[in-house]
Amino acid sequence: MLRTARFSFTAALFALASAAAPSAFADAMPWFINGSTMMSGGGVVSGSFDYNADSGVYSLVDISVGADVGLGSPADNYTTANLVGGSNSTFLDLYDASLSEELQLYFLNPLTNAGGTVATGIHLLYGGNTDYEYPGSVPYNTSVSSTPEPGAGTLLAIGLVAVVAGSRRRQLAA
Repeated sequence: MLRTARFSFTAALFALASAAAPSAFADAMPWFINGSTMMSGGGVVSGSFDYNADSGVYSLVDISVGADVGLGSPADNYTTANLVGGSNSTFLDLYDASLSEELQLYFLNPLTNAGGTVATGIHLLYGGNTDYEYPGSVPYNTSVSSTPEPGAGTLLAIGLVAVVAGSRRRQLAA
């Protein structure tokens, strides 16, 4: 009876760990744009996007740019639907819905699935004009940040608790 209960507990723990284990590709990491104002025109850039460093795929892009007086560009939104090819872990390139305005984000360090904060430069192109906040021009005032989800740490903690509980039961039984 005790052996059957022990086997059932171990099988249940294994099934729980298998169901909660991460797949070959981790989930996309959500990133948020912090503190961005364009140099000459004052257009504020804000929003978020997800990036999966394992697959190199951006998703759920939702970025807004306020009207930029220096460029004469209107307020605009950028979404996943208008991603430009060539975007990667250090560069995100987007068009607005009318394809008349282009927004480029340059990341000083590659985005990862570990999260953190990455200094970010911004380049806005509209009607042959450009406005920017990026490397070599001005100090970075913009960054993107992300907080990793605690799933892996939680699984590790559950596994350690199970190992400790199992060893204590063996000691008590002996």
